[in-house]
Parts: sequence; C-alpha cells; structure tokens
Amino acid sequence: MWHLLHLSLQVGTFGATERLRTITIDEMSLTASRDFDVSSGGIVGETALPDCSGPATQGLVIMIAGVITCWKQAIGYHLTNKSTDGLQLTRY
Repeated sequence: MWHLLHLSLQVGTFGATERLRTITIDEMSLTASRDFDVSSGGIVGETALPDCSGPATQGLVIMIAGVITCWKQAIGYHLTNKSTDGLQLTRY
C-alpha cells in the first residue's frame, strides 16, 4: 500500500485540474498455473471472485489515471477465467 500513500502525497501537490482522474479496467491474458506461496502458506493461481472456480486465465487490473497530467496507478486486481460472466463483475 506504500504506492497509494506515495500517490496521495504527490496528488496532494496538484492543482484542481491536475487532479482530474478516471478509473479504468484493463484485462490481460495469463498462463494458468497453480503454485504454493511460501509466505502465505496457500495455493495461488485460482480465480479470486466468488461464484468462480478453477485456475485463473485472465487478470483484471483496476487503475486510476490522470486526465490532464500523465500519471496512473494500479489500485486493485481480480483473477478470473474465460468463463467469467461480465454481469458477475458488476456485483464486485
């Protein structure tokens, strides 16, 4: 979360028009893989949304970006698979 703190400090110096921003969602293809994460002690690589199961094959990255100034920051993501219904995403 340090990146959001850094962004908030930087945006705090912007004028009103420089603070104009947009939210975007970008999708990217992933290679399905399940791995053991030593730090959490769990399996990673599964879909992250409720009502979905199986290995993740898509990543949805949620970002905010400046409209007037050139900046952007990822603020979240969801791992999904190709069978994820777009209506499911509207609930989250």
